[in-house]
Amino acid sequence: MIRLPLPVYGAIVIGAMGLLIVSKHHEERRLRAEVTAQAACIKAAGGLDAAATAAGCPASVAVQHRLARASVRCDAGLLGGDLFAVDAACSTEVKTLLAQRVAETNRADSLDAALKRARADQAAAVARAEARALSQAERTARGQAAVSRAPRDDAGLVVCDAGCLRERFISAD
Repeated sequence: MIRLPLPVYGAIVIGAMGLLIVSKHHEERRLRAEVTAQAACIKAAGGLDAAATAAGCPASVAVQHRLARASVRCDAGLLGGDLFAVDAACSTEVKTLLAQRVAETNRADSLDAALKRARADQAAAVARAEARALSQAERTARGQAAVSRAPRDDAGLVVCDAGCLRERFISAD
């Protein structure tokens, strides 16, 4: 080991301390500038102006801010039913899902309308069938009444003359 006088060691230590102080001072100045820049970025990102964010922030932050603002506008458009806002602010995937949803809603409405028409047609067919059955029952009842009122011979067979036939087929009771 080399023997140096104590004042030389002292000078070396003082020089090293001085360099350390100077380097820490430069680091502190750099960090203060970075903190100031970050504060300006945070302030710019808190607003609605994407250009201010792009000017005062790193590119990744500006991109995220722009995407967040577009997301807010997209959500507002979706919740408000504003298709222009959705078209202007939403991503292609969101627009595709919205178009699929609208198509499925239209399809469901179309099927619902077809079901209502089928039920109405079925109700009309049932009403017509009931009317036919009632008419047939009335004709059958009139015919049976005419037969029961018809004169009978000694064997119990119905004897029907022209008046009986007229009453059976023309009478409206």
